[in-house]
Amino acid sequence: MDLEQGDRVSKIKTESGHKSIWYRLMSSLFVHSNEERAAFKMMWKMTGRERQFKQTMLPSFGYILIMIIAPNIGRHGNFGDFTSGYNYLLVLYAFVMISFALCTSLLIGNNQTSTWVFKSMPLKSPASFFKSAINAAFARYFIPFYLLMGTGVCVLWGIKVLPDVIIAFLAIYLITLLLYYYQQPGFPFSLEKTAVQGGANAIKVFGLMALAALVGFLHFALLKWVDYASLMLIPVYGAAIYYVNRIMVYRKITWMEVDRVNSYS
Repeated sequence: MDLEQGDRVSKIKTESGHKSIWYRLMSSLFVHSNEERAAFKMMWKMTGRERQFKQTMLPSFGYILIMIIAPNIGRHGNFGDFTSGYNYLLVLYAFVMISFALCTSLLIGNNQTSTWVFKSMPLKSPASFFKSAINAAFARYFIPFYLLMGTGVCVLWGIKVLPDVIIAFLAIYLITLLLYYYQQPGFPFSLEKTAVQGGANAIKVFGLMALAALVGFLHFALLKWVDYASLMLIPVYGAAIYYVNRIMVYRKITWMEVDRVNSYS
């Protein structure tokens, strides 16, 4: 009996160790200040515990296979036909659906009366908290699944498409940031679903969907133009991500905007 208990304890510690390694790796990539570190750790734990968040967001992973990839495989004569040409771009940019689900799911919850906890955090700017919120959710849920699917794409289409996997990742991350920062700045898990799915937010979502389609078409057009011409997108997206995460977010998300949207009673 003691041996069985010891094995269970050892297994729990091993799993916890793996999680902490992934957490430390992601925090080293996404955290750039002490304020962000505290908020990132808090949101990492909350996104792992909030049942309504996972119920809203996780089905989007299945939608990619059911609604986008599977019908296109069926449209081709066989799987071999699908894994030829540039069909892998469709697989990669289908992940934009997860971005939309991730951003909206972070707002929906039953913590309307607990937003004072976020307000009481000693932050000079609320932007640090919102940055950490989307980065923690993105790192915990999106990146592992994308790594898995990106590896599958490289196996099926060849290692030559690895640069395209990286480019699509940068593009989707940029779109995720823009979508989240241009939503109404509600604190995580504190808004009703009807408020999140209002007309103004719907217009923004459709606008960013059009942007995602444009980005995917640009990637395809560069590949058709000259081999590896799409590599020029890496510094462009890198600079855009830097600007959005280091400059734009602090101009967009202010205490005035946050207080306008959130209720602390």
